[in-house]
Amino acid sequence: MIAVERQQRIYELALQRGAVRLADLVRELGATANTVRRDLRSLEVEGRLRCSHGGAVPAGTTGPLPAAPYAQTRAEHRPEKAGIGRAALAFLPARGSVFLNAGSTTRELVLRIPPTCRLHIGTNSPELALFLATRTAATVDLVGGRLEPESLETDGTLSPETLSGWFWDVCFLGITACDLERGITSISPAIARLERAVLEHSRQRVVLCDSSKIGRFARAQVVPVMAGDVLITDSGLAAGWRVKLRKAGVKLVIAEPGKVAR
Repeated sequence: MIAVERQQRIYELALQRGAVRLADLVRELGATANTVRRDLRSLEVEGRLRCSHGGAVPAGTTGPLPAAPYAQTRAEHRPEKAGIGRAALAFLPARGSVFLNAGSTTRELVLRIPPTCRLHIGTNSPELALFLATRTAATVDLVGGRLEPESLETDGTLSPETLSGWFWDVCFLGITACDLERGITSISPAIARLERAVLEHSRQRVVLCDSSKIGRFARAQVVPVMAGDVLITDSGLAAGWRVKLRKAGVKLVIAEPGKVAR
């Protein structure tokens, strides 16, 4: 198929199914992943699709985000997430305690934390805990629990005392989706409970969310959108959504795309 035919087929599949995944399109169309990604971006620019989490939905769709493995979501919207991670550094305290949840956007923040950092950091991400423990001077606590196979994060069920009796100066929460009606949502009820407890036990709550996740929702509600003190997103956020979120009382920080850290 030529590009126009392939893109039309992708759009038709999205309309039929409500959502399409990159891996499925690669297999069904016999195209490379990079080719399909370009097709999805082209359709998004045309306003026909909305890309997110390794897939896409028809523009204007408000259905739940399609689930995708962490290895796949980490590769999506990397420049936007890099810019968000860089902007989040401004909220990192000089001393005290911080919680960072698992996720591809919080990873971009962690990659930029200086080696001299001596904060007390809690996380439910084995990947981020290992990086921080070996690359910085921070004291690191890994919240225990069942490891979610899709997102590679623990759900906190083996560390209830951490969630009920610990407090943090700042929480950086990378989120699955954000919608004014349904609030901030997560991939599972267990992860939502963990994230809700962390937010409740944090003095300042900084939400990290690239623009592809705004106006969407996932399986389980965490908190209302205005429960965060700051929402850092990227410049791809539509003007209409900027107005809606600010009217709802959300303090927005708009980050420009940044250089991807390795």
